[in-house]
Amino acid sequence: MKLGMKAAVVAFFVGLTPVASDAGVILAPFAGKTFGGGRDAAGDDSHFVYGGTLTLLGDGLFGFEVDGQYAPNYFGDFGDSNVASLMGSLTLGGGGGGTGVRFYANAGAGLLRTHVADRQGFFDTDRNSFGITAGGSVIVPLGSTFGLKGDVRYFRGLVDSDSGGSIDLDLTGFHFWRASAGLALRF
Repeated sequence: MKLGMKAAVVAFFVGLTPVASDAGVILAPFAGKTFGGGRDAAGDDSHFVYGGTLTLLGDGLFGFEVDGQYAPNYFGDFGDSNVASLMGSLTLGGGGGGTGVRFYANAGAGLLRTHVADRQGFFDTDRNSFGITAGGSVIVPLGSTFGLKGDVRYFRGLVDSDSGGSIDLDLTGFHFWRASAGLALRF
């Protein structure tokens, strides 16, 4: 989809968005960088990431958020590699919809997926792991139905270290931070 078409689709949905001063549903597409997760083959620990969040905030202290992201070439440019996640989080703060800038902390869990394949197709590794996330967000309104959203989040993989019947979760060595920014569309 070309950039002009994407802009037209976003403008269409912004136009359909109802105007409400205490809106509590926020859709936020974002772009950003990952960092702090170890260096790839080129020595870089920062990678482009994009995705979106759907946040349900009310006038109270608690809310819920779904966050999905995709980071292409996460493990370097030697082949096909990426990291994707889909996490559900509880939010704390952000109350007082319609009163201006909203800050909130979030923590949750969900799917953390990694994919690595070399150029010759000798190896191809996909791993779906349980992951956790924690961080903070800020939403700055620029109008009654749109604004800007900034995020800083930490992601960490978990593994079941007990091969028997019980569940014994341990932290894995795979982790990274994400800093991102994007539009915040209120419904």
